[in-house]
Amino acid sequence: MRRRAFTLIELLVVIAIMSLLVGTLFPSLSKARDYAKLVMCRTNLKGIGLGWKMYNDEYPGALPSAASLPGVADQVPRTIMECMSAQVPEPKIWQCPNDDVQYFEQYGTSYE
Repeated sequence: MRRRAFTLIELLVVIAIMSLLVGTLFPSLSKARDYAKLVMCRTNLKGIGLGWKMYNDEYPGALPSAASLPGVADQVPRTIMECMSAQVPEPKIWQCPNDDVQYFEQYGTSYE
């Protein structure tokens, strides 16, 4: 018994159907990826908030110092990430996945 092969028309119909399905799938995957980044950004902000709470529990009524001591000439500005490294040790928490990397590298955080 001889096997019947696919015709060119059948093959083109299958490819067209698959391309339509893929075309409808990609926008939903993009939305899911954007939503995952949003959730990650919110989680990072929650972690930073908990870090501020821990800092406030350790040093009531004080804010993190952005300069080193003792002399004025020796003071070197530090980023907030450096100031709170004990409370928020993971550096990636300070960067939102949707933000510009250059801003993060310059200021040490992507949250204003």
